[in-house]
Amino acid sequence: MLDYVLADLADGLEHRPLRHGAHLAQEQDLVGKAVLVADHLPFINRYPDKPLAYNVAWKTTIYVLVALLIHYLEHLVDFWRQTGSLVAGNQKLFTEIVWPHFWATQIILGVLILM
Repeated sequence: MLDYVLADLADGLEHRPLRHGAHLAQEQDLVGKAVLVADHLPFINRYPDKPLAYNVAWKTTIYVLVALLIHYLEHLVDFWRQTGSLVAGNQKLFTEIVWPHFWATQIILGVLILM
């Protein structure tokens, strides 16, 4: 499913999605990193005495935000290596990234977290 969504978004763009579920495996790896990082945050268990829905909504929000940050940082590191400077890498990232693909990936990550 992920390949079909990203193929539609990438139609006519430079970026082509990976084949055979490799892209999905990368996204699941990203979600795993986000969960591992977020579980060590001191404020992750904010609603222990409230109904379960509060805790689920809170943790889902935190996981999605941490996944967004990690996803952005993974792209930033690639551009940082290319340019040799963090600021120049960030500027290059903003000009060269395929934003529809980035946000589609974030939406899919959110769905993976909700599953």
